[in-house]
Amino acid sequence: MIEALGVRLGSAEARPIPSTAGPRPAALHRSNWGTFNRWNWGVFVRRRQFWSFYLVMDGVLQETERHLKAMTNGDLTTVANP
Repeated sequence: MIEALGVRLGSAEARPIPSTAGPRPAALHRSNWGTFNRWNWGVFVRRRQFWSFYLVMDGVLQETERHLKAMTNGDLTTVANP
């Protein structure tokens, strides 16, 4: 008897071999979507944190540049403008 592609060949009757795993349960499918959604939410949060960090650092560097230019021109009275 030969088994190929889930069918027993060489026997009097050819019928599919019963699967031990069966069809995928719907709960497992929902679980995969839950994992996918959590992963996407994590990516979104990390991107948002990175963008916020970038904006804050850009503002700090602009403020530092303004102070250094003022000091270079001899103005030591400039105040921070956050």
